[in-house]
Amino acid sequence: LVRPLVPNEAETVLAWLDEIDRPPAHAELVQEITRCLMLTRAGRQDQHDVTLRLAALAQELRAFPADIVTAALRDWARRERWWPTLSELRDACQRAMRVRKSLRRCCERDAFGLRPLPQL
Repeated sequence: LVRPLVPNEAETVLAWLDEIDRPPAHAELVQEITRCLMLTRAGRQDQHDVTLRLAALAQELRAFPADIVTAALRDWARRERWWPTLSELRDACQRAMRVRKSLRRCCERDAFGLRPLPQL
């Protein structure tokens, strides 16, 4: 942030963050993962392996907000040739979450009138 927010601005941003931090619906998540997997290549796998991979990715990525998962999957499909691993997708989601958590902390500080302690 360029400047501290006044409390009502901070509360507005916090409400917006609460709204976008919703977990993805299962169908939405499966659709985005399937889209990414269709747009990238994989080694030889049978349908059973693909189904298990899809289920595992959906279960693990549910821990992140819907927009962050969607952005990570779509960015991967645009940049990469091969299927992503869970760790690669989690890394992308965690990077995005660090920014969001930082914004949330700043807004909470400003909404409640808290100021950081001076450096000693």
